[in-house]
Amino acid sequence: MPKKHTLVAMCLGAALVGGGGIYATLHSPLWRGHTAMSAEDHAANQKLMAQAITLIRQHALQAGRIEWATQEPKLMALAAQGNRHQVHRAIHLLLRSLEDGHSFLMPPILQQTMTQKAVALPQARMVAPGIGVLTLPGLMTGNTETMTHYVHNALAAMTALPTVHAWVIDLRGNTGGTMWPMLTALQPFLGVGPLGYFSKANGSPPTPWHTKPDLYAPGTILPDWTALPVAVLQDARTASAAEATAIALKGRAATRFFGTPTHGQTTANRTFRLMDGSLLMVAASYEQDRTHKTYTGPLQPDVLTTNQTDPLPLAVAWLQALPPVPAPSAATTLPATEVGR
Repeated sequence: MPKKHTLVAMCLGAALVGGGGIYATLHSPLWRGHTAMSAEDHAANQKLMAQAITLIRQHALQAGRIEWATQEPKLMALAAQGNRHQVHRAIHLLLRSLEDGHSFLMPPILQQTMTQKAVALPQARMVAPGIGVLTLPGLMTGNTETMTHYVHNALAAMTALPTVHAWVIDLRGNTGGTMWPMLTALQPFLGVGPLGYFSKANGSPPTPWHTKPDLYAPGTILPDWTALPVAVLQDARTASAAEATAIALKGRAATRFFGTPTHGQTTANRTFRLMDGSLLMVAASYEQDRTHKTYTGPLQPDVLTTNQTDPLPLAVAWLQALPPVPAPSAATTLPATEVGR
């Protein structure tokens, strides 16, 4: 049985809260509000807290860790007296008490900050004759245009290279965000799916993952690289959506993982928009690969290296030692009618 948690104190300047590559100090001035509170404000805070509690109790994998009978009244009392900043802080600490390492809250001010950040795009290069490297950075967005740009940039970068017979997919430093553009960028290697599954603790049937072909423009022709060997690079900063992307490559033929164990956020967050515009991210599902193997904690590589050792040369050496694989012909590309639906 999981141990039960109590939120004994609402500590000012609480520890860092992380999720999907985002870390925000709770004592940041951006989070503070000291304006006078009306009765309507206090009532709104109570409704906000009640909404968050209900969603966490219903959907969090680790909801059983919380002593709800004692903690819910305390949280509601705080919401009745505190300001919005304090309510957000309380929800953060409640999510931390789940100890899933993934659930978090993103108030509107942080959403604005995220939209102002420059988007890193996938890059591709040749590392040896016939061997290409695709670097996939993290991407935190729900904006379709941004995701489409990410996916098309990956395709353009890869297809601009000379003939490639094997690939390295570099997920190092990818702290996650949104898994769908990452999976879809790898559609030439993965196909459409199912590529994995979301599995809930209640025993309901797992939900399959697929790529999102709609992120490609209508008429896009994708190369069929599903038979090409792939080496995957990972490290301790490979997290969240990047780990889901790695799981999608598990069980794929001629695929091997190099580097160090990943961060360990191998759960799926479900996103809820709260009544004040905050986004409540709740770890609601476990993640399974295409063979229905469930992953918990860090993903272990097939070839373990130290933090001081670059796994790329090892990955290239492995790919070079494999029997040559003929490059796919145009006849094996996906027809345009299967893309951009």
